Amino acid sequence: MNVRPAAAVYACMDAKTIVILGYGHVGRLLAEILLKQTSAHIFLAGRHPDRAGDVAAELNAGLGERRVSVTFADASEPRSLRETFTGADVVVMASSTLRFARNVASAALEAHADYFDVLYSPEKSVILTSMSDDIKKAGLCFISDCGIAPGLTTTLVRLVSGRFDSIESVRLGTALRVDWTLEDISRETVAESIRVLASFRHLIYKGGRWQAMGPLGMLTSMDFGAEMGRQNLAIMFLEELRAIPQLHPQVREVRFAMGGFNWFTTWVAFPVALASQLALRGAALGPVSRFVRWSFKRFSAPPYGTYLKLETRGTSKGRPKAVDVTVRHNDGYILTAASVASCMMQYFDGSIRKPGVWIEANVVDPERTMRDLLKFGAEVEISEGTLA
Repeated sequence: MNVRPAAAVYACMDAKTIVILGYGHVGRLLAEILLKQTSAHIFLAGRHPDRAGDVAAELNAGLGERRVSVTFADASEPRSLRETFTGADVVVMASSTLRFARNVASAALEAHADYFDVLYSPEKSVILTSMSDDIKKAGLCFISDCGIAPGLTTTLVRLVSGRFDSIESVRLGTALRVDWTLEDISRETVAESIRVLASFRHLIYKGGRWQAMGPLGMLTSMDFGAEMGRQNLAIMFLEELRAIPQLHPQVREVRFAMGGFNWFTTWVAFPVALASQLALRGAALGPVSRFVRWSFKRFSAPPYGTYLKLETRGTSKGRPKAVDVTVRHNDGYILTAASVASCMMQYFDGSIRKPGVWIEANVVDPERTMRDLLKFGAEVEISEGTLA
């Protein structure tokens, strides 16, 4: 394994240089896709170069050439990030380091590198918004909230918009069913997931404004088809959803919900975890994350798969109309990485690169994104009909 300070080698590279902060499932899969689709050189950055080195060696062996290297970076240390990002063209934040989002974004700005992230956090959105003027003045492009949800929700709405004269209702849901018995999920990753879930707001758009849902009002369900069936979901708010009432001022309802976990995790482990976050402010996060991780593995049961569904209602040519879209993949990590890669490839060809802070779902070409997802093994089903 060859670990080198990133800045020392960037200058000799003609192709785009990408630093991926994080080399877990999504980081590794994203690197694999980008290596096949572009001529980029990729640096896997993190605190454990030995682990990253194993991933880099596997990727290089698959390519038959050395285009993946490893470099040390500690997201909690701004100086470490600045040294790692200097000379890079693009930085991708694909690690469970939400607490250090400001460090990563600030270091990318200082290094004059464009930026993507595969994270959701209201706090992170506030941080990027506060930096947006400086990012725009620097001529940099920061694209956040990449992935599935966030990442694809408003993309699906934009995909079907031309089939309506008027959209009146938008309901989105995602079901995440993973065979956790096969996954080596760390307690740190589970802890970060708990932090993210605790940060979600439970809002729907109704009556011309975003409204908070109470503990009972936030519960809903959605039918994902014959294989997955009807799943219990919880209302969650994503920043990208704000664009829907702006694009369709006549819309009366917009909602997104998430779920699909096993019954024990949904009704016991997550409520305990979230209550502990609120009551103890993270003091018991270690034991709680172990409990949630155990619930993932102990109660994991088929059917497995990752589903994102859109149910749109409106009018066309004076008649009520319904259009549903379902995106599914057996492996949610692959679907996430494919969505991010599609966004990045649109960025690389210049079609969506523009100075400022953007959200993936609101800037990508919806049809091109769907074609890319199909290419990477996803299934996309669109059904429409005239309602009685």
